[in-house]
Amino acid sequence: MPYDNYKRLSAEAVITEGQPCVSVIMPFNPKMVAKSQIKTSLKHAHDEVKEQLSLHNYPHDVSTETLSRLQNAIDHLDYNTHKESIAIYISHSVEKVYYLTIPVEEKIVVDTSFKIRNLVLNKKDNHEFLLLIISAKEEKIYVGNHENLTQIIFNRSDAFKRDLPEQVGNFTDSKTERETRLKNFIRYIDNGLGLVLKLYPLPLFIMTTKKTMGLFRQISKHEHLITGFVHGNFEDASPLDLQQALKPHIENWRAVKEKDVRNRLDIAQNDLKLVTGVHDVWKHASRKQGRLLVVEKDFNYPVDHGSQHEVISADIVDEIIERVLESGGDVEFVDELKDYNRIALIEYYHTN
Repeated sequence: MPYDNYKRLSAEAVITEGQPCVSVIMPFNPKMVAKSQIKTSLKHAHDEVKEQLSLHNYPHDVSTETLSRLQNAIDHLDYNTHKESIAIYISHSVEKVYYLTIPVEEKIVVDTSFKIRNLVLNKKDNHEFLLLIISAKEEKIYVGNHENLTQIIFNRSDAFKRDLPEQVGNFTDSKTERETRLKNFIRYIDNGLGLVLKLYPLPLFIMTTKKTMGLFRQISKHEHLITGFVHGNFEDASPLDLQQALKPHIENWRAVKEKDVRNRLDIAQNDLKLVTGVHDVWKHASRKQGRLLVVEKDFNYPVDHGSQHEVISADIVDEIIERVLESGGDVEFVDELKDYNRIALIEYYHTN
């Protein structure tokens, strides 16, 4: 098997009985947050671990050693990092710090094992999405969440007529001419949409009339990235009206995220940037090629090793998660992933 050299910390490392395992997961962004504020948060985390060790009735010498190792890890944190969060794992045999590109919710755990999946489960999800409004006169694009919308693009169709393709022939049918202009405007919108989706890789919703929606789906090169459509004329709608119209479509956010993830899997597969199955994914993750790892919820691939006094129950899936996170990638869990052998890795797109 390709896992014979498995020596790293993984999802569950069951340590010698009676020894605590400390996990501290928290935001850590020294480029955006004052060092004094971060140090205050770390002090609170240290105090919380001390309290939990006391509540678990660990022997004084064990607690003292654990707190000392935790403080050592805290004292040697890299404040020059450009990452967004950290995870610190401490036991009698492990002192490990992860610097992560993903935002997380703070979580402090004193248990008998480490669970690397907690990093993914504690990701901070702001329920962000892109919203594109299309009418014959204009386009608007918002970045939003369940609380507010922020407009990032506004274009009027008449401002770009000079940039659109020339009309062919003389139209006597004004209806045909209007449809041609609308199609050209949709092409213009779609060309810009590619850049927006690179800058904001979020679930995409489109609000427009049924007719315009049909034309967009025929013309767009990004139709496969659309999470959902909302029918209606929203040209003069206020942000509050837009949020109310979109609300039923984002209430089940888990379904929104899962559809968005599946869209990205399909695109990566078409672009030959997708690896599936635990063996191939493990190899590519080890080469730090993973941009996004997608795992079927509750999928495990366990292996055991250890000595008479120390038993380590390791999971290759969690080793993969660890390596992807360490190399700056992201991880998502979905309910079912049988079409992709229960685990899939989207590789980085290298640009020249």
